[in-house]
Amino acid sequence: MQNRRPTSVLVIAILQLVFGGLGIVCGICGAVGSGFQDNPAFQGGGANNADQAKMKEAAKKFEEKTKEIEEKKAPGLHVYEVAAHVMGWVLSVAMIVSGLGLLKMQRWARGLAIVYAILSLLHKIVVAVYTLAFLNPAAQEALQQIPAEDRKVLETITNFTFILGDVLIFVTMVYPIIVLIVMLLPSVARAFRPYDPDRDLGEAEDHEDYRDPPAFDDRS
Repeated sequence: MQNRRPTSVLVIAILQLVFGGLGIVCGICGAVGSGFQDNPAFQGGGANNADQAKMKEAAKKFEEKTKEIEEKKAPGLHVYEVAAHVMGWVLSVAMIVSGLGLLKMQRWARGLAIVYAILSLLHKIVVAVYTLAFLNPAAQEALQQIPAEDRKVLETITNFTFILGDVLIFVTMVYPIIVLIVMLLPSVARAFRPYDPDRDLGEAEDHEDYRDPPAFDDRS
């Protein structure tokens, strides 16, 4: 007999499937987009406006200078990039698998959801530290080294991007924390215990004992 599924578990299961699916789609789109970006046939495309062409050229110089500085000052850059992408795929798959298992109230799915939450938090902490310690300073330095005219074009949007990126890193930590809290709730842990008629009957009788005794009708 399958235990009743708490509403909180159902919500987490659905979110795991949705966010995990989005992670897979975003990973595929990122890989495809990167390939298009590196292909000269997909570059340039019709910047008829002079301001657009100017901004595109400034962004290209900024990107090249940023990569140059990162190569020199960001330790283990290539290892970090590969590890970050691989971990993103692993976490997305773990979310989907655990979500399917949670819908069926499988005990292993609760354990996988807990492992996902812990690994996701650690992953995001590493990303935050590496970004704040190495990537952002490299980009800031690159911004100062490009020509003043290009810097004037990019400075406002680049600074906004830095702030938004830093905020998003910490915002994304909220979800795995919620998953961890829900999966560790005593009521959720009980829901995933193997069904035991004798134990469950005993617990039901204990609840009965705690109820107030019926009032006696003394009419004598």
